[in-house]
Amino acid sequence: MSNLDRPAGYGETSDFARAGDLDKMQKNLSLTVAAATNSDSPAMQKRKKDMVAIGDKPIRDPGPAPHGDSGGPEGFIVMSNLMRYGDYDDKFLVNYGAALVKEDKRILDGADQPYASGWGTTSTVNHLGNDEGNDPLTGYLKALANSPAAATEFFTAQQKGDDGKTETNFKYLFEDRKWPDDSKPAKERVTGLNSMGQALEAATTGHRPGEPATAEDIKHSDKQAELFSALLKSVSEDRDRLLDHAFLSDSFANISAEYMPDLQRSLDSDPMYKDKLYPTSGVAAHIRMYDATRFLYAVSRNKEGYDRLNVSQHVYAAALMESQAKNPGTYPQSTDATIDKLAYQTGLFQGVIANGQKFQADKDNTDANARDSAWKDKATLWGGSLVGSTVSVATALFTGTAGVYAGGLANTAAGEIFNGILDGFDGDGSQEKEQVYHNVRRMDQLQNSASLTTEKSVKATIGDDAAASRSGDKAGLGFSDADALIDNSNADM
Repeated sequence: MSNLDRPAGYGETSDFARAGDLDKMQKNLSLTVAAATNSDSPAMQKRKKDMVAIGDKPIRDPGPAPHGDSGGPEGFIVMSNLMRYGDYDDKFLVNYGAALVKEDKRILDGADQPYASGWGTTSTVNHLGNDEGNDPLTGYLKALANSPAAATEFFTAQQKGDDGKTETNFKYLFEDRKWPDDSKPAKERVTGLNSMGQALEAATTGHRPGEPATAEDIKHSDKQAELFSALLKSVSEDRDRLLDHAFLSDSFANISAEYMPDLQRSLDSDPMYKDKLYPTSGVAAHIRMYDATRFLYAVSRNKEGYDRLNVSQHVYAAALMESQAKNPGTYPQSTDATIDKLAYQTGLFQGVIANGQKFQADKDNTDANARDSAWKDKATLWGGSLVGSTVSVATALFTGTAGVYAGGLANTAAGEIFNGILDGFDGDGSQEKEQVYHNVRRMDQLQNSASLTTEKSVKATIGDDAAASRSGDKAGLGFSDADALIDNSNADM
């Protein structure tokens, strides 16, 4: 069915007349097969085992006489291109992934340099998106992005590496694998690696990318927290792993938003009580201060990464301030002191990521106007789920549920801060709205933005002018102290 316009001798040509029909066929067949895998019937159980078993065998492609059969693509290539849509059975995905990685290592070990991959076929196996479909990891990772539980199992599962030692699938894919350029002509894209980023989002957060976290999602499991720690440490050890693929920064920032308590704790110098200041409802990721600094600095060098970290941290801080103020005694300091501490830590976090974004903007000599009209359109697309998830993370332990997003963000401090970062904050009525984070190449303006946004957060949460004024000073101090943290951690090396 798939080989539209293929010449004779390279397999039978397609009975379809238009490429658009092939798009629909591939998508609908993907959805159908995905649904079928969730059946417990004996026939389907057998089929799932068969699909794994024939993954490394060619799917014969009958050709017209006198040419005969072609070798045909491997089963993994065919099957993975039917995984781009739908919700596949988790156990099947885990078993399939284990066999796929084993075959992937075998094929890449035998690939001739300078080519990064030995995967490929003369058949047309993908009609969706911008990649040829020759790399079976791409479609498989898209399936994992739709199946968070399977994604967590896959990335934390271990197999033998080149040195004979066991390594996680995460380490293999993120650190070791040489990803092929599988782009269609004139459509250069990085579909495979982007699919990995989205699958990592699902694996670490427990929900599909672009969807807000539920009450259960934010209770991170051992494996999820372990995976986030491994991801962060990997970037900290070698920032080129991310910087060479900077387009992954938006996914890494999305993940970070739901691990904001873990990141904030890592930057806090109070070893005894920071868990009470930044509580989590699930398993906490164990992160060292300098590792977190280097990771945040690397993610924020990408504009998308910076924007999402900037918004999610400010929104998280506003929601947490409100929760701490309504529940005095949670943290062993007075409410005023608690708010001051949160303001300082906000400034410190914002100082780290501001330095990262300014460094890259200076390096690239980009336009200083970081947030033009296009910024609002983009932020509106990802802002709802990101902000909703972040607020839920901040408030779940205090409210007993993560239902903030369900009720919307209207008339909440978090909503006010998000809209203020997008549109500017209202003044006293005698002036236009004051824009924040408008020029990323002016550190004085960035520091002023951090202080103003923090003051607005305090004012929105507790309505105290004196506390708001004081918080601006604290945020400014934290912002300045970020320089020493960056220097001590060698984040800008």
